[in-house]
Order: sequence, then structure tokens, then C-alpha cells
Amino acid sequence: MNEQNLKMGGEAHKLTVEEASKGGRASGKKRRERKLMREILEDMLKREYTNAQGQKMDGATIMCMKQFQKAIDGDLKAFTEIRDMVGEQVVQRIEIDTIDPSARAEMDELLGLGGED
Repeated sequence: MNEQNLKMGGEAHKLTVEEASKGGRASGKKRRERKLMREILEDMLKREYTNAQGQKMDGATIMCMKQFQKAIDGDLKAFTEIRDMVGEQVVQRIEIDTIDPSARAEMDELLGLGGED
């Protein structure tokens, strides 16, 4: 680990008023840009569109249909995104019984679970 890259407390690492002000302005600008993009996308999702067959659909429906078609065509990422969106994420579990006893004791100690019978 390169300790020179770590930010430590103390006077040497405090931002000047000018640096803090510049960072605050940049952060505020970025937040406003993200908010504007979110508002535009939300509007586009709600807006009604007409397809080539004359059917009217909102943007959200069109996006879901496109993603669904990708999944049907074999796009694993599209499938995974749909699965996750509908709340069917794969749950990963650790079987505590298969953990090395010394590692388990260390975890128990860190969690304050060990030594009290």
C-alpha cells in the first residue's frame, strides 16, 4: 500500500477556502446536470410515442419491450437486468459451517459474538 496516497488528518491536508469553494461549485454544477438529465429521461419515459403500426405507447413500455426482445434474442445482460428489475436477483449466501473454524472464531470476535456462553 502506498501510504503517501492516503489522506490523513492534519493541517497539511486541509483544503484552502478557494479549493473548497471551487469544489463546492463543481459539485453543485454536477448535481444540477444529473437532476436535469433525470428530469428529461423521466419526461421521455412518460411521453407517448406512435410506432410504425400506429400503436401508441409510452417510453417506459417501449424500453421494456426493447430490453425484453434483447433478452429473448440471447443477450444475457438484458436477461439479468430484467430479472433484477422484477426482484428475482440471485441471493448469494455463505454457509458458515464450511468456514475454517479459526476464521469463524475471528469473525465472531469481530462481531462481538464470541466467548459468551
